[in-house]
Amino acid sequence: GAPDPVGVSLRDAITRAVGGNIQLLKQNVALRTSDGNFVAAIGQFDFTLGADASFLHNVTPPINADDHNAGSTNGATFDLILSRALETGGNLTLDLQGRGSKSTQAFTCGSTDMTASCPIYMPSATLTFTQPILRGFGREITEANLRKARISQDLALLNRQAQASNTVRDTIIAYWELAYQTQDLEIQRFSEQLAREQLRTTEVQVQVGKMGDLAAAA
Repeated sequence: GAPDPVGVSLRDAITRAVGGNIQLLKQNVALRTSDGNFVAAIGQFDFTLGADASFLHNVTPPINADDHNAGSTNGATFDLILSRALETGGNLTLDLQGRGSKSTQAFTCGSTDMTASCPIYMPSATLTFTQPILRGFGREITEANLRKARISQDLALLNRQAQASNTVRDTIIAYWELAYQTQDLEIQRFSEQLAREQLRTTEVQVQVGKMGDLAAAA
């Protein structure tokens, strides 16, 4: 009831061995993990962008007909912050701010005209640079995690290559050992057939009296 044997090439044997090797799959996971850690380490020097905006509408009802404080005010604010950590341990930040308002309050506009309106704009830009000169100064410190991530990545790659080489080596040895055992089994089967044929011939010769008992026993 055994199935007929199917020939397998050396390349197919290596492909199956590599695809089903648990240790090699673990090394693949470790390699991908190290790649992710390296990308995260590089990300500490990425640009960081932050923004926020708001809008305000304020209405002051008049107390009397000559109330110069009555009116409405519309205000808008916008902030944009762009920053980046430097390899020297410092930090560079660009802060853009926009402030604008429009008021119909005569008191705010500095006018006695109750129908006056005035816009007010207050944009600003601030560039800030910070750099430690003692602790945390220099690339040796700021890029330490990056170097460790790069070393871990190289180590994971070397471990994977070593595991793959061992798997291929063991598969090749097992493949040729199996080929040798297969050929040896065929030789033994052929020898058995020859022995059975010799035994049948001997039995026939004994039956017809052409061979004595001593020779038949041998």
